[in-house]
Amino acid sequence: MRTVLNSAVDPLLGRLLDGRYEISGRLAQGGMAVVYSAFDTRLDRSVAVKVMHPALAADEDFVARFRREAKAAARLSNPHVVAVTDQGRDGDVIFLVMELIEGRTLREVLREAGRLSAPEALEIMLSVLDALAAAHRAGLVHRDVKPENVLVADDGAVKVGDFGLARAVDASPLTATTGLLLGTVAYLAPEQVARGVADARADVYACGVMLFELLTGKPPFEGTSPLQVAYQHLNDNVPAPSSRQPDVPASVDRLVAAATARDPADRPHDATALLFRTRAVLDRLGPAPAVTRRGHNDTAPLELDLAEAAALDLARRGKPASGLRSAPATPGGVGGDLAVDEVADDDVPDTLEHPVAGSHTGNSRIDLPDLAAGLDAGDFDADADADALAAEDFEGADEPPAPSRRARRKQRRADRPKRRLLRPGRLTLLILLILSLVAGLIGWQLAGRKATVPNVIGKSPAAAEAALRSSHLSPSLVAATVYSETVPKGEIGSIDPGAGRKLRRGGVVTLKLSLGPERYTVPTLGKLSVADAINALRVSHLRAGKQTLAYSDTVPANAIISFTPPAGTQAKPDTAIDLAVSQGPQPVKLPKLTGLTGADAQQALQKLGLKVTVKRDFSDTVNIGFAIGATPTTGLHRTQTVTLSVSKGPQVVTIPPGIENDNPGYAKQVLQSLGLNVVTHSYFPGLDSSILTVRPSGGTVVRVGSQVSIYLY
Repeated sequence: MRTVLNSAVDPLLGRLLDGRYEISGRLAQGGMAVVYSAFDTRLDRSVAVKVMHPALAADEDFVARFRREAKAAARLSNPHVVAVTDQGRDGDVIFLVMELIEGRTLREVLREAGRLSAPEALEIMLSVLDALAAAHRAGLVHRDVKPENVLVADDGAVKVGDFGLARAVDASPLTATTGLLLGTVAYLAPEQVARGVADARADVYACGVMLFELLTGKPPFEGTSPLQVAYQHLNDNVPAPSSRQPDVPASVDRLVAAATARDPADRPHDATALLFRTRAVLDRLGPAPAVTRRGHNDTAPLELDLAEAAALDLARRGKPASGLRSAPATPGGVGGDLAVDEVADDDVPDTLEHPVAGSHTGNSRIDLPDLAAGLDAGDFDADADADALAAEDFEGADEPPAPSRRARRKQRRADRPKRRLLRPGRLTLLILLILSLVAGLIGWQLAGRKATVPNVIGKSPAAAEAALRSSHLSPSLVAATVYSETVPKGEIGSIDPGAGRKLRRGGVVTLKLSLGPERYTVPTLGKLSVADAINALRVSHLRAGKQTLAYSDTVPANAIISFTPPAGTQAKPDTAIDLAVSQGPQPVKLPKLTGLTGADAQQALQKLGLKVTVKRDFSDTVNIGFAIGATPTTGLHRTQTVTLSVSKGPQVVTIPPGIENDNPGYAKQVLQSLGLNVVTHSYFPGLDSSILTVRPSGGTVVRVGSQVSIYLY
């Protein structure tokens, strides 16, 4: 649908769902979902995206059920079903992708037209029922049949949407609190109201209600609250459409009554059965013949005299009077209709006439519709006969009652010359009537002849079309394609209706070419994050399988190390791809390095996968060339760098030669700068002294921190 709703700023507008569907506008909004127009960036086409209500998206049970129902609906192959092409989840957004229909909903069509004629309404219902019949054959119940879910394309095609979605919502506990289905209460079957159950017959009931609304412009039951409407469905019969629109034929009234029977057992058992009845009613609708019986529901008047008309009216009310009989069933009619017994006399006048006392002096011709319009149910006693009724109707007139009909006929025969049994005009009319009956019978028989759909799956398109034409069926090769595990690419992979089904001769069989087995290429997942890998698999119609953890020196933590089957493998849809997920480098424990030479210690650390940096340090306890230790000592893992310390032995200095000749203060300063501990010994405290001797003496090598004594005199 292309009618974009004016609304406040929508956070989804402009968003790229699932990395593929670019949302461009909002088309429709309901309590259950919002429908957007979008562009499929992968296939370069416009689509419709239905985004679920946030309350539903938060229910994980609903999400799982919705996915199952969406997959089932996607398998439906019918030209009157809105095709489902994808479903998925992007964050907190649950969505369904469908074909974009350029047109309007049936609700918009009805709102614009007010109501439809019987042929128009039945033509639309044929398409709706064909879609529902395909769903019922596949085991799907729509549960939400209404004008809002029927789309009328600009080219006149009628399509039904939302298969499976209502079932998923109906089972969700949210419906009890959010009231998502209250808007469809006008089409709920009594058993849905009473017991909360629905099968194919519930869809049949909804179709009957929708047909009523198409014919009259309004649903059969209305109220100030959904509860009032539901109560009427439960306790009242749907009225005849002709009670609101008198031009609706009686055969259509009977069709609505059958579809909306309150007891499911009294309805057609599924949409296929109702489809056959609807097609039969539509085939019979057409120009009314010049003379017809009331039971046939035509509009041409049946010309009767007053007594016969009154008697026929009584018979219609349930009390047949004398002179009336039940007509047998005929093709194109319904058994049990009433017909006037033929007059025994051979000389029948062109019109049935009678003098009406007290009205005028001429003869009057009474048409049944005019008479019936002036009679109420209480005007006559159902037990009165026609003669008494005629007399009572004109009681109190100035002139005596009219003579009987037979007496008038005899009098007319006596008053006029004999005439031929069949006048030329009457003979022509009789011939035309006979020819019409013969043509009708032939058409009825030809229309009733069935053809069996041959099995052409696996054949070439040319061979399949030839086989269907030889079976008196019309092949229709459509652009849509299907995958098949058994049928090679380019041959017929699907037919609708299926092989063995019975169709009227000339019926259309839809053919779809096979794409061969449905296979998808496993993408490259190495070093992708787990979330990105799962998304890449979903886009490729695959799914993540078993996930195992492993250490890796080269792959960061939470990224994919490897996967099975490998990239480039052709896999069936929904194949599970097992993933090995990195935990990062493996942890290691620092070994004991005491007593190892620097080279041995470095080799031991490298075997653990550590990177080693060596430095030389003085040590008073570790011999030169041996390992002192490594840092850090904890929290290590492979590929990490550690620093190995190798001993240079103790740190030593040389006492400067000739230090004894220096000033005592200067000598002490020099020795301390070398890291030596200087102790002064004075023989004459308080007097200026000079150095007597230094122990150890100048030129001696000592460890840093050693004690040096200076003796003064």
